[in-house]
Amino acid sequence: SMAKPTLPDWNTLVLVMPELCLILGMCAVILTPFIRRRSVALHTVTCIVSLVLALITALTSLGSFNGAAEPIFHGMLAVDPFSQFFKFLLILFTLFIVVQWLIVTREDTDVLDVPDFLCLLLGATFGMALMASSTNLLMIFVATEAASFPSFALAGFRKRNRIGSESSLKYVIFGAASSAIMVYGMSLIYGTTGTLSLAGIADVAVNGLPGAAQGSEVVTGVSPLLAVGLLAMFAGLAFKLSAVPLHFWCPDVFEGAPFEVTTFLSVASKGAAVALLLRVLQVFGA
Repeated sequence: SMAKPTLPDWNTLVLVMPELCLILGMCAVILTPFIRRRSVALHTVTCIVSLVLALITALTSLGSFNGAAEPIFHGMLAVDPFSQFFKFLLILFTLFIVVQWLIVTREDTDVLDVPDFLCLLLGATFGMALMASSTNLLMIFVATEAASFPSFALAGFRKRNRIGSESSLKYVIFGAASSAIMVYGMSLIYGTTGTLSLAGIADVAVNGLPGAAQGSEVVTGVSPLLAVGLLAMFAGLAFKLSAVPLHFWCPDVFEGAPFEVTTFLSVASKGAAVALLLRVLQVFGA
């Protein structure tokens, strides 16, 4: 029986408040030019306020758990101390990036590009925050893409710089290829196990498929198809981690991207991938 679509209640929304603050911040930063077009201060303050609010909400929700992860949105996301602590670190780091940008390279950014830059930065942060909570293949893919797409644009943000454009293009092509491999792996996993939730996949890998006829031999362990699927899915994560063999994009992108974007990608992007990897491995380990 399909679950009826329902609007989330306040208790659910409180758990995803950091993400909501980031989304509202994205919308606000894009709209601030309508108030004052050339005011860098207004855009930046809007961005910092949304980040600080997200930071506070991540911190306050940290103390409200009784051990177990809270599955929300029909098990698409899991909110627990691990995810909230990661979000706290991530948002703190993004605040540091905004400050670094203000001090070091603010002069190089055209005034009219500032809202775009800050919106993309918040968008990438949002994707990475989602990555830490994803417990469903669909959500994992959406979160990794939500983190990747703004990163592609940020990497080539110095539009008149030839190396920047080249690095951004390489990043996009590598990102597209690894996303395709990741989705293919996920489709294999879903085809083998019949479920998108990580816990369900781990359960099938350990106990075999449910509903197998009595007397028929239930094959437990990871079937070859499932193994290929998992391998392809981890390839997508390895791209985000810039782990061998999917590390070729890293030097070129870091050479061509603006200074603060390099800092952001080298820490936050890999941190989010590690958090997601830990989430996946923890489910399989349990």
